[in-house]
Amino acid sequence: MKRSFEKTNKILEKNEEIFLITLARDAITQYLTTGKKLTVKEHNVPNALLKTGACVVTIKKEGKLRGSIGQITSRQPIYLDVIDNAISAGFKDPHFLPLEEDELADLKISVSVLGELRSVACTSPVEAITYFEKNKVGVVLNHGKNHASFLPSEWKRFPDVRAFLGALCEKAGLGAYAWQDKETTFAVFDVQLCEE
Repeated sequence: MKRSFEKTNKILEKNEEIFLITLARDAITQYLTTGKKLTVKEHNVPNALLKTGACVVTIKKEGKLRGSIGQITSRQPIYLDVIDNAISAGFKDPHFLPLEEDELADLKISVSVLGELRSVACTSPVEAITYFEKNKVGVVLNHGKNHASFLPSEWKRFPDVRAFLGALCEKAGLGAYAWQDKETTFAVFDVQLCEE
């Protein structure tokens, strides 16, 4: 298993990463073959994964996205979040057809475990640009009832901060320049990426 850290703050230990990746694959396999959700006895789960946490599970096939679902805010123990998001990524992502059994061997699964959300006070567009040029973290953009988020890995897709923030605004259903509005707020988070 390959490990990649978007920031030096470590969220999980190696054995916990391995457990989550295995759990995600087992959840997908069981749902695919039986139509039932995987259950795990808590005494078999590492203690750190019993804590409330948030994650995104991403499935790729031959290097191309095949499904991705997750939450930004913590709502249940992290191991349960991985099970739920693995099933949702494989079978309920509205952008893809549900997985089929003959695809299973060709899939690569990753789990992005999110750190705590932190508010960022950017009082001007210049401050936002300065902050995000130095900090390539996960970002949540909020503007009224509209919101959207990008994982830190999304920074690689854009040539600069303005393009990143513009795309994030559009994902939220806003104009590309809404990130400059005084009503727009940002929260950021670190991610530990666990990959097969």
